[in-house]
Amino acid sequence: MKTSSKAIEFLFPLIFLIAVVLSINIGPYDVEPIEILRIIMDGIKQVPRSDNAFLVIWRIRLPRTILAVVTGVGLAICGTIMQSVLDNPMASPFTLGISSGASFGAALAILLEFYLIQGTYFIVFNAFIFALVTSIVVFTISSRYNASPETMVLTGIGLSFLFSSLTILLEYFSSSEAVYNLQFWIHGSLGKATWEKIGIISIIQMLTIPVLYWKALNLDVMAYGEDQATSLGINVKNTRILSAGLVSIIAASIVCFTGVIGFIGLVSPHIVRIFIGSNSRKVIVFSGLTGASLLVLSDIVSSMIMPPLILPIGAITSLIGAPFFLYLIQKRRRFGNA
Repeated sequence: MKTSSKAIEFLFPLIFLIAVVLSINIGPYDVEPIEILRIIMDGIKQVPRSDNAFLVIWRIRLPRTILAVVTGVGLAICGTIMQSVLDNPMASPFTLGISSGASFGAALAILLEFYLIQGTYFIVFNAFIFALVTSIVVFTISSRYNASPETMVLTGIGLSFLFSSLTILLEYFSSSEAVYNLQFWIHGSLGKATWEKIGIISIIQMLTIPVLYWKALNLDVMAYGEDQATSLGINVKNTRILSAGLVSIIAASIVCFTGVIGFIGLVSPHIVRIFIGSNSRKVIVFSGLTGASLLVLSDIVSSMIMPPLILPIGAITSLIGAPFFLYLIQKRRRFGNA
């Protein structure tokens, strides 16, 4: 039984590595695998090169793949934490209204040219700030009612509808060109990947994910009930707000660069719990791998359906995720895990 469990655990990093290798290799411009390795090493060593193969791999494919990895890891871990914190199997990084807040912030910058800072990242900054403001509003309201999961979920849903409605109204009174530019944020995309964006997201994750991993033991205890957790010395309210706050920062940092990418945070934790179990620390690690694999594979699919056109990644993850999630629900019910 232990051997079987170890074999299953080994499959997760194996699938991840296969997905990454395929993502870097697949494309209209053929590059030999040995040359790809040489390009990666030259890029790391900052060897000056300007040939086409280097530009395709180091400037386009590799940043896109790594952005998919860090985005998938972040969204999946956010989904894992939110499902535990809110005690809701349908929770995802956007349950708190983060995606709608970010989209509205981007809409203000694009459609009304209302932005909080000047410069290259004025849209990104708007999206990030409005995502965080949404979270702060949720926490403020929830804190007045003991930060119960039901209050947090309902507040997030209410804010999602509010921001979605405001975004639709802004689209209705804006030019078609401006609305077209907003579609990036609504449907999600990895097309604007750069090493700088990857660096920002990675730093935020390195500062927040270890804290979530450390708090995972508290989440395991909270699963048995708030009273038992309190009796063991766990401050349930503070744990819930801290976890949700860190999730909000991670999700906001991702959404402001990639737009809204659904289902990764919802599906990944369920896949892991079916095959690995419900230990929160294990689920965090393997959910990250699963989310990265799913998003990288979805990006491959988005580029292969109608080449050279690349379809919005958010649409692909939803098309793949929706039926797969229905299958997971049936599987959990069949084995009595629902």
